[in-house]
Amino acid sequence: NATWHITDKLNLTGGIRWADDKKAIDNTQFATPPNAFFASAFVTAPGTDRTRVTADNGWNEIDWRGTLDYHFTEDAMAYATVSKAYKAGAYAYTIQQRIPGEQQSGDFIVPIPPEKVINYEVGARTVWFNRRLRINPTAFYMQWTNRQAARNTTCIQADIDSGACPNGFRVQLTNTGDIDVWGLELDGQLAVMRNLTLD
Repeated sequence: NATWHITDKLNLTGGIRWADDKKAIDNTQFATPPNAFFASAFVTAPGTDRTRVTADNGWNEIDWRGTLDYHFTEDAMAYATVSKAYKAGAYAYTIQQRIPGEQQSGDFIVPIPPEKVINYEVGARTVWFNRRLRINPTAFYMQWTNRQAARNTTCIQADIDSGACPNGFRVQLTNTGDIDVWGLELDGQLAVMRNLTLD
C-alpha cells in the first residue's frame, strides 16, 4: 500500500494484495440402523459400516484498491475509491448413501467457487462547528460475483427418516450467483456536551 501526495490537498493511494488459500473436506458418516426414533437408516456401501469422503482444492487471487482524495479544508475532505475483494471457495457436501466414499471423493465433490466483489464508492468526511458535529455521506455500488450465502435446503426423505436430517432442512453454504448492490450511507456524530455524544 502506498500514497502519492500529488499536491498539498490531493492524494492518490493504491494497494495490492495476493492471497493463496487451500481448503480440504474430510467427513465420515456411520451406518445407522432403523430404531425407535428413526424409520429408516443411513445405508453405507455393501460390506462397510461408514462412508468417508475427502477432497481438497486451492485458490489464489490478487486484490487491489485505488483511492483519490481531496482536502478542501482541514475540516472537509471528499474521496472516490474503487477496490476489488475476494473470498476463497468452500466445501458444502452431503454424503450420499450406498456409494463408497472413494467414489464420491476428490473431483466428485465440486467446491463452491470463490466470490469476488468490485466496489465503487464516493463520499465526504466533514466536521462542523469547531468539530462538535461530524457528517460523513457515502454512496456505493458493488458488483458481486458468485456470492456465497447460507440457505435452507430441503433434505431428501431418506435422510429425514434416518435422522441424518431430523429438521427436514439443512443450513448449507451455496453459490447464490451474481448480484449488484448500491446504496447511500450517512454517518453522523454530535457532541451535545463534554460527556454526551449522539451518533
